Amino acid sequence: MQAMKFGFRIIFFALLQVLALFLFSCSRETPEQRQARLLSEIDQSVKTAQTMIFEEKYANAIEFLEKALSTYGDNAKIFETLAFAYSADKKFDMAGMYFEKAGDLDGSNPDLYLNAASAYEQAKIYPAAAGAYRKYIDKVPDSSLALKKFAICLEKQDLFEEALNAYHAFQKASKRSLTSDEAASIGSLYVKVKNYPQAKRWLEAALGATLPENVKTRSVIYAAMIEMYLNQKDMASLQKAHDELAKINPELLNSNWPDLTKQLADYNQKLKDAQEAIKKANEAKILEEKRLAEEKAKAEAKKKADEEKLAAAKASEEVKKQEQIEEVAEPVVTPEERQRNEFDENFAKGDFPKAEKIAQNMVAKKPSSSEAWRCLSKSYTAQGKNRDAFYAAREAMRNSPDDVSETLLYLSTAGKILNNETYLDEIYKAKEKFPNNCEIMLGMARTYAVLGNKTEAKYAYEQFFKLADSEHPLRQQATEELQKLDSPESLEPAEDVDFPSEQGKVEQSAKSESAKQDTDEASDSKIEGASGEDKVQAAEASAESGSDVEKADKEQEDNKAQAETAQPDDKAEKNKSESEKNTETTK
Repeated sequence: MQAMKFGFRIIFFALLQVLALFLFSCSRETPEQRQARLLSEIDQSVKTAQTMIFEEKYANAIEFLEKALSTYGDNAKIFETLAFAYSADKKFDMAGMYFEKAGDLDGSNPDLYLNAASAYEQAKIYPAAAGAYRKYIDKVPDSSLALKKFAICLEKQDLFEEALNAYHAFQKASKRSLTSDEAASIGSLYVKVKNYPQAKRWLEAALGATLPENVKTRSVIYAAMIEMYLNQKDMASLQKAHDELAKINPELLNSNWPDLTKQLADYNQKLKDAQEAIKKANEAKILEEKRLAEEKAKAEAKKKADEEKLAAAKASEEVKKQEQIEEVAEPVVTPEERQRNEFDENFAKGDFPKAEKIAQNMVAKKPSSSEAWRCLSKSYTAQGKNRDAFYAAREAMRNSPDDVSETLLYLSTAGKILNNETYLDEIYKAKEKFPNNCEIMLGMARTYAVLGNKTEAKYAYEQFFKLADSEHPLRQQATEELQKLDSPESLEPAEDVDFPSEQGKVEQSAKSESAKQDTDEASDSKIEGASGEDKVQAAEASAESGSDVEKADKEQEDNKAQAETAQPDDKAEKNKSESEKNTETTK
């Protein structure tokens, strides 16, 4: 009996041990179960903190989340929620730090770096903000928003070269035209790095695109210009920029340059005094020169009287010899000269149809004569036959390709039938052949003005003034056009291009060909460098419409062949019908 009890006890204790082991194994968590439980607790803590933030209990939420960090360790969700709590509590430096920590832990959400950078900016901690933007750009390199804000942060740290690089990266990533405000910022940075040619180009472009009522952007532009012109000692440009900024934002002017207004006034007074002194010196010089000239005139008058006596004696001998000549050979007038004289007489009388027939006969007799084709083109122009005048002028230019007057005639007629882009292409060809011709540069300036490209138009006008002498008949008209180009009305492009015809000084054109080499090189450099958006559009339009000139080649060759078969004047009546047919074909 006792043995049985002892056996039951052994079995009972064994069962207890098995049951204890079973219960222990059931109560033990796996790693996956523990991780799931911790994530659930973290999510619940985040939701609780978000509720506190919503209830504007920012201090309680911050304290609660910091305890959660102590309990669960570093966690992206806790960091992000804690950052929002600090941001709501206006503690932007702490908010930026926790946003950045959250971004470092959660690589799948780069926007956390944007939040960090924004918080740092509000706290005016620009180095930290730039660092956060740099982390975001490493993950999203084509973000134009981040690149622009990154550039602004670098500029606030006076890292101007790096800011310029960031701005240009933003320009490339944005894939759009820059606003006037963005262009002004880039121009201001170029001033900071003392790259004044680029600064002037960006600032002038920004100013041209900024509306008058946009005082903020215009103030930035004029302030940058003042700094640039001060460094360059360009007093005339400095005065203009100073006056414009004084009109729209005198507070900024007085804040940045409190003594500038007085300094400019003193400079202008000294300049005026110097000009007065120079004027008086010049007047005294003129009086002295006048006295010397009078003395010289008296001496020359005496010398002239002596020479006249000697000349009178010689003239008497010449008269005697002349009286002995019985006949004087009359000049021989060639048939070509006779026809040209007839053409000039009828053209001067206004009988343009008859002048046209004479010119056609001249072409028929000598198709290679550029003068004959020129007369035909003039007669067509006088009758309003612009396309026929264009064809005839082109033949004149082909027969005398090195004669600048024929090229000017061709451009004058081409401007009336070609579109502006194709016409600009023809002007560039003429400019390559005659690079120092002022009339061609004036035609280029007017064409750019029609296309709305003020920068290239101004440059071409400047080249015209350099090449044309002071007595050129078109100088005054070109000056008025340039002044009009700078006025607000010039924002509306003109409808027509008025190219200077061959009536402008041809002698001036020949004189311009011997202009200084540096002017030629500057002009070529400018034209070849004109690769802006307007130049590209003009080239594309020229490619599409360039067939306007090529399309007429065959028709003009047919007309030329028919003109070569025309009869001379003495057979005009016999071949009247054929001549009229040729005339109609040419039209």
